[in-house]
Amino acid sequence: MATVVEHNVRLSESVIWRLQLEYYRNKGPSAWASGQVPSWVTNNPRLASLYAEVAVAYGQDCLAGHGHPIDQGSPINIVELGAGSGALCYRVLRALDRTERIWKPLGLTFRYVATDQAEDNVDFWQKHPLLRPYIDTGRLDVAVYSPADELELRLRLSGEVLTPGALANPLVLFANYFVDSLPTDLFRVEGGRLFEGRTTTTCKTPLEDGAWGPRLTPDHLGHLTLDYQWDEVDEPYPESLYNEVLHFYAETYDKVSIPFPIAALKALEHVDALSAGRFLWLLADKAPPPGFGGEQGKPVVHGAISLDANLDVLREVVAARRGLYLRNHEGASLDLTALAGEVSHLPTTELIWSSHVSARDPSEYILHFQSFFTEGATLAPATFVTILSESGWDPHMIRLLQRLIIDRVGELDEAHCRRLLRALELCHENYFPIGEATDTTSLMGALALRAGDFALARRFYLESLQHRDQSHVTMFNLGVCDLREERWNEAVVWFERCLDVEPEYASAQKYVEVARTLADKG
Repeated sequence: MATVVEHNVRLSESVIWRLQLEYYRNKGPSAWASGQVPSWVTNNPRLASLYAEVAVAYGQDCLAGHGHPIDQGSPINIVELGAGSGALCYRVLRALDRTERIWKPLGLTFRYVATDQAEDNVDFWQKHPLLRPYIDTGRLDVAVYSPADELELRLRLSGEVLTPGALANPLVLFANYFVDSLPTDLFRVEGGRLFEGRTTTTCKTPLEDGAWGPRLTPDHLGHLTLDYQWDEVDEPYPESLYNEVLHFYAETYDKVSIPFPIAALKALEHVDALSAGRFLWLLADKAPPPGFGGEQGKPVVHGAISLDANLDVLREVVAARRGLYLRNHEGASLDLTALAGEVSHLPTTELIWSSHVSARDPSEYILHFQSFFTEGATLAPATFVTILSESGWDPHMIRLLQRLIIDRVGELDEAHCRRLLRALELCHENYFPIGEATDTTSLMGALALRAGDFALARRFYLESLQHRDQSHVTMFNLGVCDLREERWNEAVVWFERCLDVEPEYASAQKYVEVARTLADKG
């Protein structure tokens, strides 16, 4: 029996947003590890490298007098909003490490501040072995933070509180797949008139009774239907600038529904106040169709929910306040935007943006390789290395494509083998394990084993055992590596451990006898 859970409420005040926050707080990093919540597109190494380069370019512009003044005795804080699994954080920090020889002599220093509303995510970053070196050296701090609701930012590790008027330097911010998950309002324009959508939300599955009525949980997100009543409005917000943007839409478009990211605007107001107008905010999010075509206001459910993120509103507000914005091309599936407060020109930043976004949009590179993901596709190993290079050495590409080349590695000549092995090492440097089901290091080990680098394969397999349950296949492959390197006794140990876990594993039964014979011969 369907139950009406709310009637005629503003979309940003709907119960769906409470359930959304509850989902993320309950799930923690497993929301991404399980694959329920997508994140690869917005935390891949290419995008992380772009963000690092833009942050450095912004610092250079400020030093050159094009942006805001820099106090070289204090770090530039890079604040990531909704950092989720921590993968983007790690890859940006790695990218900054690679370019330190460029920015450090200029007198620039950076401190990354990863934030999220979910306590479990923050705890996960603090304990992650790949982030500990950055935490221990003060280059990374963390915080539980809701930018739409809070102005001050309290750093957990240093104890520092970032407050308006207290920041020595401009603020750099990152927010990926963030706006599409925040409360938004919905409007419709028709014949020059403006209408606000107010939702009546119905749950299609039975609800248990709670203390204050039917009890909704995040599990119900996929069973909610939002039906809109359209009420004509003139000035729905107390902020005149927001109303001006809406009336611009009413004059420009007709018979379309337009999401209005009110929580993201509140976050923008807080960022502006916290930084005293001195900020650069990079965003990547799911864009509405060109001209706001298609059906808006129907949440996409992927464990959590998301709606199209109308970053155009943020661009209009920043421009109206004499700021600068940059974006990728309209019509891209992922909207990449840079917002800068109270500046009109950032030459170095704009140059980096032009060369890396306008010319080679990092949100689009995956489209070049879609043909390889079809059933039955094949891939030459040399082409595989080229794809890895184009991806910025993305370990996720190994997860996607390893099966297509594993049986063809033997075709490579020595030079191409070296290229493949180096590519595996570079991808491994970008690998940030979050407990996902796919064992990426084991896949790397299999490729290294086929390419004949048994030491590298062994390194990957040993790392796999550190992060995983004791896989009998991984133990068997470690035995093979030791066998090929003539470490007979070590090989025996691994094959025996494999058989302890899987006694009927025929290959291990065969190879353990071979290894024992060789060990006995000395």
